[in-house]
Amino acid sequence: MANPTDDLKTILANGQALIICGAGVSAALTGNKAPGWKALIQGCVEYCKVHGFLNENDLEDCERWLKTGSTTEQWLFAADRVRKKLGSNFRASLGNVLEGLETTNQLLIQCFGTLQNAGNAIATTNYDGLLALGLGSRPVTWRYPVDAMRVVEGQNQNVLHLHGHWTEPDSVVFSTVDYVDVSKNDSAQFVQKLAIHNRSLVFVGSSLDGLTDANMGELLKWFSSNWRDLGKQHFVLCLTKDLEGWPPAVTAISYGENHGDLTGFLQSIAPPRKDDDPRLEVRPNMIGRQKELAEVVGWVLADRHPIIIPGGPGMGKSALALEVAHHSDVVARFGNERYFLRLDKAGASDAQSMVNAIALKLDMQPSGGAEKMAESIVRSCTMPTLVVLDNLETSWDKNRDAVETVIARLAASAQLNLLLTIRGETPVINCDNHKLKDLRQLETMQATELFLRVAGHQYSNDIKLHDLIALLDGHPLSIILMAAQADGESTVESMIQRWRVESAKMLKMGNANNSLNNLTICVALSFEKLSIEAKRLVRLVALLPAGLAIWLAQEILGSFLTGGAERQLRKARLINNQLNRLLMLSPLRAAILQMPVQSSNDEKELLHILHVIAVRGCRGFDKLSIHERNEIENLDAALTLSLKKYQRCLYPASLVGLTVLHVTTGRGSTASIDSALALFKLIESAKVRRFYIRYWAHFWFYRFDYEATKSRLEAVLNFFSRIPEPENMGQAHLRLAQLSENLEAAHHLAEARKLWLSIGREDLVAKFLEG
Repeated sequence: MANPTDDLKTILANGQALIICGAGVSAALTGNKAPGWKALIQGCVEYCKVHGFLNENDLEDCERWLKTGSTTEQWLFAADRVRKKLGSNFRASLGNVLEGLETTNQLLIQCFGTLQNAGNAIATTNYDGLLALGLGSRPVTWRYPVDAMRVVEGQNQNVLHLHGHWTEPDSVVFSTVDYVDVSKNDSAQFVQKLAIHNRSLVFVGSSLDGLTDANMGELLKWFSSNWRDLGKQHFVLCLTKDLEGWPPAVTAISYGENHGDLTGFLQSIAPPRKDDDPRLEVRPNMIGRQKELAEVVGWVLADRHPIIIPGGPGMGKSALALEVAHHSDVVARFGNERYFLRLDKAGASDAQSMVNAIALKLDMQPSGGAEKMAESIVRSCTMPTLVVLDNLETSWDKNRDAVETVIARLAASAQLNLLLTIRGETPVINCDNHKLKDLRQLETMQATELFLRVAGHQYSNDIKLHDLIALLDGHPLSIILMAAQADGESTVESMIQRWRVESAKMLKMGNANNSLNNLTICVALSFEKLSIEAKRLVRLVALLPAGLAIWLAQEILGSFLTGGAERQLRKARLINNQLNRLLMLSPLRAAILQMPVQSSNDEKELLHILHVIAVRGCRGFDKLSIHERNEIENLDAALTLSLKKYQRCLYPASLVGLTVLHVTTGRGSTASIDSALALFKLIESAKVRRFYIRYWAHFWFYRFDYEATKSRLEAVLNFFSRIPEPENMGQAHLRLAQLSENLEAAHHLAEARKLWLSIGREDLVAKFLEG
């Protein structure tokens, strides 16, 4: 004969049970402080006595029916009388007894959690929410049959309250009328019959009276009469002394000699624990942001006001919100009743689809309009609940008033906390709320730590690591995506070289099809919402590493368009205005430059202005205006761009001016020198080539970098060996002579004189001799 305990273990391991917890479980969870049904009726009688809801005759009757030795039938008489007299105060009387209960037996909760994680469903005939709160789920009553069905079918891990939950008084099966209501409710009876047909019922902490009442008792009779031959097993766990007398539909199994043995017995029959939580994404173990984390956690614990986390694209808003949801203090407050919903992935493009997505996340069936559904969500949250709505702009941008109204309605809940992340402009919510300051870039040390966590610490001693981190400007998403590229790269220098060629195209990983794994897609989500004028302005900002001065923007777009466009970009969190200079993080600039050009003339006008400033630099720093001096850090980028994009320098003299300013002030850079050399062979004009030769001499003169200049001039001579140009070749030899000594210098002078004489340019020889 099979061992019933072994059969039960197999059923539980396969996730085939509906575990129905009776009053004994609540007593075990609270150290016997939770009342049974009789004690609860007595508590309601006492509430009526204090508040004058029962006259003397009613009180005498109830006390007589509840005296020691009375029957369950007499208890029901008292329940009928109290229920009728309380009316709308029934909820308050239940709350007076049940609301303050706290779980003290965490091991027992863990046992039920293990059973639930194996696929078994949890139900209770108790009115309190101890199980749901301890398991981090929601109580679902029989009055919501679709939600109840989801529990029975294992579609979620909520707790099914077969006899109601005290916060929903119409669901509480307390009196004769209530038993009649639930027995006549076709939906409730269908769910119960489906459960006993498809699952094995396992009663825990239930009394014989509980299994023979007008609801559970009738259910077991129905099963025995119609389906006993199916071989489906149902069980009741009880003390050894209580093994006899149970209904024939259930098999009694002893869990021990006393109530304290229940926890150990459940641990012995439970399958191995599965630790997965579909409500939340994995904790990101965020680096940095500790001040912001503490502030948001404080708000979450202090009140129920919605909290807004704003920031630009890829700044780590989602990571911060997830870190808040996983914070130990938040876990202690909300248990597993914490939900993280990415509205963009849910396709929530308006208020209705947003609230429907929230309902589904909370294991509710969406029905009705947005505001009605929001009210249903509020009613369903009967315990502290945290919902993170990530990427709120997905719903809000096109349906602002409706989304703000829904958020305000959700915020009216006595149990629901909302944490909202949003890129760009923030909503105006018609209720008290908290708003965090915009998230800024990571500091160098934090950025380095994040990169090494993803890329591996083998790069920690690479001398170029600091340079790479500087290129990424503390932008969290870009750091992660760059670190993902480290696989297969032997050095940090190779990544830097790839960045110079590929730029933002390099910052992607995996299938690179969404904003989480592709920087260009991430930034495009913000770019596409901008007006034409704002797109023109943001592209100008993206061209310059040191930011775009307002006066420069006004020169190109005009004052009126610049003002409106700037406001848009600030609201989109794409730029910052610091001392009338529009600044953007380096990776965002790179991504913006991948977007379609709105006006080709804008770029040319900007480059023209900056080239003119560089040319003026030939006369020295003192000759520049204050505005012009502030553009020194942008000159090299402008010259490099014109050389790269237009295959020429708009004004060759600007390269000389750039060198003068760089050497005399120590500011800016001169990478455009090498860009010019790379394009030397593409220059068609011999006159312009001659100017470049003179320019490299200036480079030597101002920087005293003899070897660098000699290498450039030797590259020029190598070029001329294929395209004879005696005059320019002579100029190159002359400049090399100035950089050389003794015999080498004499050789270059002799070569220059020979070349000039070969083309009849005695004047150049004479000029040289005079010099």
